[in-house]
Amino acid sequence: MGSHDGGAVGKIGQSVEGEAGFTVGRPSLAFLRRDPTGTYVVTARAQGQFGLYADEQKAVHVQKSNAMGALFRPKGPDAQLPLASDVIHGRTLTDASKDIATAWTRLHAP
Repeated sequence: MGSHDGGAVGKIGQSVEGEAGFTVGRPSLAFLRRDPTGTYVVTARAQGQFGLYADEQKAVHVQKSNAMGALFRPKGPDAQLPLASDVIHGRTLTDASKDIATAWTRLHAP
């Protein structure tokens, strides 16, 4: 769909601001969670989707979504945690993947 997800039935369409949107043939890095029905959904709407692009040397980089708008830090114990968009935006996919794996291990340790 693009940066404004939604859909159309016949001549009636709907656009939903702030939702993740996927385009066939355009790669994305997405943070997913399983909902109660067992379906995987993008976590935190557009905040959970990052576009991928290649630079002149063909290295793949991560780019935060233009559809997510302003972000506010959470209150409480999570207030000091960095947001994914602050950490991985502009990084190579390889480096961003390592950062994600390290953070996941640290935050979900048994």
